[in-house]
Formats: sequence, structure tokens, C-alpha cells
Amino acid sequence: MPLLFTPNIAQSDSCTERAEYCWNCISKDGNLTHASTIYKQNLHSLLTSFVLETNNNYGFYNSSWGQNPDKVNAIALCRGDVVPNECRDCIKEASKRLLMNCPNGKEAIIWGERCLVRYSNSSIFYMMKEAPFKLVPSPNPSKAGAERYKKTLDPLLESLIRKASSGDSRRKFAYGNTKVPDAEDIYALVQCTPDLSQQDCSDCLVNSTLQIPGCCAGKSGGRVLKPSCTLRYEYGAFYNVPPPDDSCTERAEYCWNCISEHGNLTYASTIYKQNLHSLLTSFVSETNNNDGFYNSSWGQNPDKVNATALCRGDIVPNECRDCINEASKRILMNCPNRKEAIIWGERCLVRYYNSAIFYTKKEAPFKLVPSPNPSKAGAERYKKTLDPLLESLIRKASSGDSLRKFAYGNTKVPDAEDIYALVQCTPDLSQQGSSDCLVNSTLEIPGCCAGKSAGRVLKPSCTLRYEYGAFYNVSEYGGLPPPDGT
Repeated sequence: MPLLFTPNIAQSDSCTERAEYCWNCISKDGNLTHASTIYKQNLHSLLTSFVLETNNNYGFYNSSWGQNPDKVNAIALCRGDVVPNECRDCIKEASKRLLMNCPNGKEAIIWGERCLVRYSNSSIFYMMKEAPFKLVPSPNPSKAGAERYKKTLDPLLESLIRKASSGDSRRKFAYGNTKVPDAEDIYALVQCTPDLSQQDCSDCLVNSTLQIPGCCAGKSGGRVLKPSCTLRYEYGAFYNVPPPDDSCTERAEYCWNCISEHGNLTYASTIYKQNLHSLLTSFVSETNNNDGFYNSSWGQNPDKVNATALCRGDIVPNECRDCINEASKRILMNCPNRKEAIIWGERCLVRYYNSAIFYTKKEAPFKLVPSPNPSKAGAERYKKTLDPLLESLIRKASSGDSLRKFAYGNTKVPDAEDIYALVQCTPDLSQQGSSDCLVNSTLEIPGCCAGKSAGRVLKPSCTLRYEYGAFYNVSEYGGLPPPDGT
């Protein structure tokens, strides 16, 4: 297999800030495990399959090839801001370099600027792995001084770790920047392989921060590279903020729909836009609302606007308003001239319309968001466990009051992890309307998400979500009822 070199590659397994790629030919107890011819063939086939999987737009690949004792397990993960074609190019190049530099090993890992590739003859999925690791300090000292730099960096990393670890089964990734007094901004990025649980992802990244003082104290930048997580920070932006996209994937923080009836877009007048802006602003300003549900109108026909905003039932009021504020900005930017639109966020939805929308069940437009990963329990066993959990939650949510129709819970899958689920309706619906909306949502699951480890059904009047691992915040909102299914 030909290998393309670049002048700045480290020609050994040492890893420096100059290196575009660095790797480790893993050994157990000091003894390298040598690959058979069949193992090498399986490895080549598996890594090639990743590059050929053009329908994967999420940058995470985990699969196996062959039978024991020559079975290969592999993971490839692209940095969360890398677009799909660049992701596949990075995986292809990283695979070539790893096979050349570790030609006979059964286990190896390579970290690239934009991706990592890892393979083993042992199980590596859904397991936190922190070794081998690489510590990569910048050669340059911090311009802000070690102590001031650390005091600015630490809270940034803490915030990003919370965000990344609470990600879903397609992406556990976060980036951000902060100002160092009298110096440049620090930019940072953290990421885990998304098959990890929230706790394992957090543990991996927190442990990485504990290694910074020993390797990178007083330096202007640093990286901690592990099989299950990576951390990087430095002066100056090194990542690409993803462009807006109206497609809805598990990776997306927000997804939206600029609604059209019968294929005809309805365009907003200047007065309508002013009314819309005033109405959405009023939601965020309504600080006495602690229930997370807003529905109101603004203006007079034909420029009257009706809008609804609903936060996930476990979100505290200030975070709710922050989500509505951000979602409103995004929907106005991406549907700038429409009279009708909806946006679903991780923690809230915002919807507006020029017709009546209150007390009316609306199931279109909708988004189906399957996980790319198969269920570890098998499709049939997973379904038999999920169905009664959802039935119980739907009964509970639909019997809620005019302030909240929301329920969450978890249940054990035999010989696998717990399934966690959450269902919610806009609380202006009747009990029957809520139940119908959610039951109809469960009927969408076989067509979109059968055999997958997670799924979401997003509609204007109700939402449904389930996956391995807790994704809601029970402890942060004292008003939550006890969960079902536990």
C-alpha cells in the first residue's frame, strides 16, 4: 500500500507539536502480538470499509471483521468539526501510515491532526481506554504566565468537558475559547469516542486535565491524546466552526424546518418580522415563567404571529431561556423570510406560525434521528425492553397538567446497558392528543431506528428520545417526579 509523506511527520512513534501524525504499536507486557496473514487481510478490509462508507456523515466508525482468532476490531474518529470528505481522507491516510509503521502488530493506534484510527484483536467498543497516551506540550512559553494562564484555562476545560460528556451516541465533542487578561484568547477542544457513557467520557477527559501540569505547565498550548479521548488547547483558533445545516442528525445541536404548506412558501412582511422578533424576545424576558412552556401571539392579522416555545422538562429556568434565545436566533437566521418555522434543540424547541397553533395537535413536519450504531442487545431483545418503557412513559406524560406533560425513565436490557428514555408534549394538548402524538411517534421507530442503539422522533407537538446512558439531568431540577422503569 503506497504511503504519502509530508515534511512535518514524525518518523518515529514519538509525538511532538510539529508532527502531523503520531502512533503507538501497542504491546502487552512488553511482548508484541504478531499478526497472521489472515489477520492482516481482515484489518485491511475493515479499514477500507470505513473509507468506503460514504453514508456516514458523523465521523465515527466502529466495526469488526473476520472470525477469532483473526478477528479485528477497529475504531476511527474524526475531529468533530471536520467535514465528511476530509474525514474519510484523514482516515485513509492515517490507516496507511499506521499499517506501514506497525506492520506486524495486532494492536496499534495513530492520532492525526483531524482523526484517530485504532485497532485491536481484543474488544475495544464501549470501553474507556486511557493507555497508551501521548502528552504533547508546546515548545513556547505562555505569554500570560503560568498561573494566570491556568486560572483562565481550567474553567474553560471544565465547561467543555461537561458539554462533551453529555453528548449523544454519535458525538461527544465540544470546543470554545476564552480571554486571557492582557493576552490572546485560549482556544480549546475536547472529544471522546461517542460509544463511551457520559461518566466514562467525563472521567477520561478530567483525568487528561490532571496530566497537564506535568507536561505542559507554563506552555502556550498542549495536547493529551488517548484512545478514548483527546484534549487540546492553544492560542489561536485551530478548529472550524461547523456551518449551519438544516438536516437533522444525532450529531446536530439544532435542526429546523422552514415550513411550507402544499409546497408553497409563505413570505413574511416587514411588520410580520417585527412582530415575530418582539414575540420571541418576550419569551426570553419572561423571567417569572419557571415551567418552561411559552405560548403567545403578537400583532394583528394579517401580520399576527403565534409562537410556542417548550424546554425539556429537566432544564432549569435560566438554561431554558438561554436555549430559547439561541434557538430563536438560529431559526431567524436560517428561515429569515418565512411566516412558519420550527427548530428543535438539544434542550428546547421554538415554533412560530401565522395561523392558530395553540391547543392543536401537530405532527408535521417531523424529524427522525436514528443512531448510526447497532444495539448491543440485538434488535428484538432491545425492542421488547424498550416498548413497555415507552408505553409507561406515554401514559404518565399524557396525564400531565397544563404546565407540563413530560416523563422520563430507564430500564435494564438483559446482558446490556440500561435504556434511558424521555417523552414530552406541549402541555396545551389534551390527554388524548398527547397520547396519540406520542403513540404515533413510537410507530415511526421501526422504520427509522430498528436495531439501532438510540433514536429520536421530533414533532411540533411532541418529542420522543431513547438511548443507552442517561442524557437528562435529574439532579438539577428538584421538581422532577420519580422516574418510571427503575
